Amino acid sequence: MPAPKAITGKPFHVDNATNSLIHALDKQVRDLWASGELSPTLLLEMYQQVKLDELYHSNKIEGNSLTFGETVQVIQSNREIHGKPRKDQQEARNLSAALDYVHEIGIDNSIAVTQNELRRVHALILKNLQADAGRYRTTQIEITGSSFAPPEAFEVPANMTALSDFVKLVTNPNAQQSDFPLFSAAVAHVWLAQIHPFTDGNGRTARALMNLILMRRGYPPCIVTEEDRPRYIDSLESSWNDGSLTSFIELVHENVNEQLENRNWLLSLQARLEHNVTPAVESEFRVWLNAMTYLKSLFRHTIDKLDAMNTQGQFQLRFIDYGELDLAKYAALRDGMPARKTKYFGIEANDADKRQLYAFDFGVANTTLRQRTRVALLLKLTVNPSADAFQLEEEVPTANPNVYQLGYDTESRKFVEFAGDHKTREQTPQAFMRHFFEELLPRGMRL
Repeated sequence: MPAPKAITGKPFHVDNATNSLIHALDKQVRDLWASGELSPTLLLEMYQQVKLDELYHSNKIEGNSLTFGETVQVIQSNREIHGKPRKDQQEARNLSAALDYVHEIGIDNSIAVTQNELRRVHALILKNLQADAGRYRTTQIEITGSSFAPPEAFEVPANMTALSDFVKLVTNPNAQQSDFPLFSAAVAHVWLAQIHPFTDGNGRTARALMNLILMRRGYPPCIVTEEDRPRYIDSLESSWNDGSLTSFIELVHENVNEQLENRNWLLSLQARLEHNVTPAVESEFRVWLNAMTYLKSLFRHTIDKLDAMNTQGQFQLRFIDYGELDLAKYAALRDGMPARKTKYFGIEANDADKRQLYAFDFGVANTTLRQRTRVALLLKLTVNPSADAFQLEEEVPTANPNVYQLGYDTESRKFVEFAGDHKTREQTPQAFMRHFFEELLPRGMRL
C-alpha cells in the first residue's frame, strides 16, 4: 500500500521504537483472536460497554459541560437536565446515535466505508445543531489554538476523496493490506483533522473514524480522555507540522492497551470512590493540587528557558503535559489503592541517536514518606522509547541518597522528599527542580 501523505505532501511516519510498539500490539491482538478470547460478539460487547466513556470524553474534549453522571442520565432517560445547556444535552444524544451507527457498520464487513458513511457520522453528530451537518464546509476556517492552516474550502472535496480511498482500503477485509490497524487508524484521524472538512464537529468525527477502523480490524477501542487533552492536542499539532505520528500513536497505543487490560476499570473505580470522598479529603486535595501545579510550572518554565537558549540544536528537551490528577484518583492513591492514567508531566531528552523520557507519575507513597503524605510524585526514566520503564533509584548507583519520591504535606504546607534509609526531609520545589537538571538529567544521559 502506498504511504499515505499529509496534505502538506509529507508522508506520515513513526520512529523505530514506536513501530515496534505497533508490531507488538498487533501480535497480541492476533493471538487473542486465535485463542478465542476475542470474537465479533465479544468485540461488539467491548465497544458497547465503553460507549458512554467514549461519548462523555469525546464531547468533554470539545467543551461540553455535562458530567459523566449527567451524560448517562441524558442518554438513558432521554429527559432534560435543569440548569444545563440544551445544546450540550443534544450533543450527548447526537454522539450516542453516531456511535451506534459506527458500531453497526464497524461490525458489518459487507458495508464499504466511503465518504457517504463519513458524512453520515458527521450529520448524526450535529443533528439539529447546525444547518450544514453532514456537508463539507464552503468557507475557510481556523483551528482554535493552532497555527496550522487547513486547506481552502475548494480543496476539501479532493482531499476527502484521497482520505476516503485510504479508509475504504484499510477497512476492506478482502484487500491485500501491508499496514497495521493502529497505524491506519491514527493516520485516518490525523488526516481528517488536518483537512478539517466541516465547520464544526471535526474532532468528534475523527475520533469516531479512528475507532471505526480499529473495530473493523478487530481491535479494542481507543478512548481519548479529557485528561489526555493537552497531550492529544500537542501530538496532533506535531503530526500536522512534519507528518510524524510518533507522539500520537504512543497515546493511542497506551489507551488501546488499557482497554485490553481492563475495559471496565474507570467506571468501577468511579462508582467505588464517589461516596468515599469526604469534604475534608476534597479540601486537602485542593491544597495539594495547587502545590503540585506550582512544581510543574517550575519545570515547564525551565524547559522553555533552556529551549530559548539552545542555539546549536544538538541537545533538545521537550516538556510533555499529561494533565491533572482528578479527585477520585487522588482519593484512591491516598487510600493505598491503584489508579490508572496518573502521569503528571514528562521531559523528553534527545541527544544524537538517544531518546529518553523522564516521566513524573503519581503513586502511593512508600511507608516512610506516608508519615507526612500519602500521595507521592515518582520519577521514572525510559531509556529509549521501546525499553521498559524503571525506577531511577534502582538503576542509577550513587554514593549519596538522591530523591526520586516527592510528596506534599498539606498540614505544614511543605514539600517532603524520601531521603533514603527510612528518612524524609523537607525540600523546596526549586531545590528539587535544580537537583533534576543538575544531577539526574546529566546522569541519565550517560547511561
